[in-house]
Amino acid sequence: MPSLLLALLLLAPPEGGWKAEQAGEGVEISSREVKGHRVREVRVVGEIEAPPAAVCRALADTDRYPETMAYVKEARLVARDPDGTLHVYFRVSPPVVSDRDYTLRLRLAGARQGRTTYQVTWTPSDRGPPPRDGVVRVTLNTGGWRLEPLDGGRRTRATYHLLTDPAGSVPAFAANMANQKALPELFARLRTAACLPRYLKATEPSRSHP
Repeated sequence: MPSLLLALLLLAPPEGGWKAEQAGEGVEISSREVKGHRVREVRVVGEIEAPPAAVCRALADTDRYPETMAYVKEARLVARDPDGTLHVYFRVSPPVVSDRDYTLRLRLAGARQGRTTYQVTWTPSDRGPPPRDGVVRVTLNTGGWRLEPLDGGRRTRATYHLLTDPAGSVPAFAANMANQKALPELFARLRTAACLPRYLKATEPSRSHP
């Protein structure tokens, strides 16, 4: 839909200002300052041995994130807009600090009308449950995936970017360090998930209705 494509373009991060942080485990990580925020935006680029459509299906299957993604303890679809936008509640349990939660507005764009690149983008949503005792509410969480075909579509070049603040009493330097350290494992989990038969053989990304 034109409105969805426009939204994706508006959410796409501008290029420039990236500083290389590290490389290894098959990924390249960089970060940059974002005006008005105490944390840095992070970006990771790597290759996945699965087609972009399969990677997109794995990312769209948020109900299974507790099985496939690091630190996710709960993932629940709370609403679906007429244009296909998903509102998904997440609770995560990162190392050292207490649990965090947030609800995201998730948009997916598949390869249509000659396009071969898939995109998944998200911004905070106000459609989720109220704050819970013992869980820190995260209000800044914006990011996305860009999935480009390699080797005739048999493999994927994936680019991930994220701007998030864990909130609570976590200092900025610790938040930046934690965001960067989590990226290799994030990529490793997605590589494994995208190669599962349920995503390789499916025809379209699917999710259960709330």
